[in-house]
This record gives sequence, structure tokens and C-alpha cells, in this order.
Amino acid sequence: MKKVLVLSLLGMTMLFGGCKKKSDDPTPVVVTPNPNPANKSKTQLLTQHAWKLASSTADKEVDVDGDNSKSTNVMVQRNACENDDILTFSNSDGSPKTGSKDQGATKCSTSDPQSVTFNWRWNDSETVLKTTAFWGFINDEYTVLDLGENVLKITYGAKDKNDQEYIATDVYVKP
Repeated sequence: MKKVLVLSLLGMTMLFGGCKKKSDDPTPVVVTPNPNPANKSKTQLLTQHAWKLASSTADKEVDVDGDNSKSTNVMVQRNACENDDILTFSNSDGSPKTGSKDQGATKCSTSDPQSVTFNWRWNDSETVLKTTAFWGFINDEYTVLDLGENVLKITYGAKDKNDQEYIATDVYVKP
């Protein structure tokens, strides 16, 4: 009788434990701690290497691609050609500084330039990146939530295809 009870419990565990609700959103990117062992300035951290988008989320469900399905995972709604873009910030003398957005391996349109140049600068407290318009969102100010050797995490206002405003959070990593 004990064997039957144990086998029944084991079977029920496998039956119910193996089921998991499928999510529309893939597992979020787990970001490792963002060290700054050399105590570099924010400009040094930002300009020491290029940055590639690792995740993009919204504070509420939005329809970024116009297919009438909503999600907080903005990255899965973007074209693949947008997700491989590379950002580079230059530490040039003077103000504003320059940077570039490279289309990466996949261009959205063959007629698009491979790279677009932009200007950038910090606000006085080096907590907000200000750029010239090339991302095309509500504004061109990006609050820096985290910046270290490995990760650049920003937040900004954006609009989806239905003109619904939302707050986006993007995480960039070293490519």
C-alpha cells in the first residue's frame, strides 16, 4: 500500500509539476553585476566600447509593431534588423560629443545608410544622456539607470503604433 501511495504521489507531482503556463514574453535577460573597479568617469564608461541592445521593455503592454498584439517586451516586437544595431559614443573634445548608430549585420532597408552620426552630451549631473534626434521617440533625453563596465541601462518616453505613450527601458551590453 505504501508503494502505491508513493507512486501515486510521484505520478501526480510529475503530472502537475511538469505543466507550466506558456508566456508570450521570452525570459528577460539576466544582467550580471555592473562593476566599475577602476572608478572610471561616466564618460569613460560610456565611450570605452560599443553597445548592443540586449533587452527592451515597456512599463505597460504596447503595440510597437502595429500587429494589434500587445506586450511589455518591446524587443520581440521590433524588426530583427533593429535589434542588431550598434551604438558607439565618442569621447571627442568639445561639446557636443559625437556618436554613431551602425545598422549592424542586418539593415532594415538596403537604401538606409550603414551608419548614422549623432551628437550627445550629459546633463550637469551626468544622469541624463541628451542626443540629437535619431531614435525618433518623444524626446531625445535618456535617463541613465545603470552604467558600468558591462551594462548601459536607460529609460525614456516613447510611443507605440497607436500613439500610446509608454516608458521604455533598454539594456545595452558590450557586443
